[in-house]
Amino acid sequence: MRHYRVAGICAVLLVFALGCGSPKSLPPQAEITNMAETVRALLAERTEALVDANTIGKTTIGETHAVSVALLRVQDESLVKLAERRERLAALGERYSKSEVRIHVDRAKAEGHEVRLRVSETTTLTFAGLGPGGPGATSFKTPHDVVFTKDSSGKWVFISQKSITGTGPAPLNDVSN
Repeated sequence: MRHYRVAGICAVLLVFALGCGSPKSLPPQAEITNMAETVRALLAERTEALVDANTIGKTTIGETHAVSVALLRVQDESLVKLAERRERLAALGERYSKSEVRIHVDRAKAEGHEVRLRVSETTTLTFAGLGPGGPGATSFKTPHDVVFTKDSSGKWVFISQKSITGTGPAPLNDVSN
C-alpha cells in the first residue's frame, strides 16, 4: 500500500513539474495590480491618439510592459484608426487637449495558466478651445475582458483585450467595431 501512495505522489509531482498542472489560485495582489497598470497603459495610449497628433505610428507599450506580439499588432492598427478618427473629429470642430484613463479590477479568475480580468475603464477627455459655457470634458466608463498568460520565464504577458459594449455605442477610443 505504501508503495502505491509514493508512486501516486510522484506522479502528481511530475505532472506539475512538467507544467501540465492547472494552478487555480490567483497571482499575488501586486501582480494583479501590475496587470491592471498594463491594461491602463494600453488604453491610455489609444486615448492619447485622440489628443496628440504625434502619436501616429507604432505603439510603445511593449517597451515598458509585457504584451504579446499579436496584441501589439492590434494596438498599432488601432492607433492608426484613432488618428484618423481624431482628424475627422477635428474637422467637425471637436478637439481634445488632454486625457485621463483609470482602471478598476472588478473580477479576477485563474484558468489554467491564464488570468482573466474584468476591468472597468473610466476615461475623461478634456475639450480643447471651447469657449465659456461649453462642456469642459466628456467621460465614459467601459467594462473590458482581458487575458494574461504566463510565458516560459514565468512572466505574465497581456494577450487579449475586448471592450464589453453590449448594444450601446462603442467607446470613443475603441475601433474594434
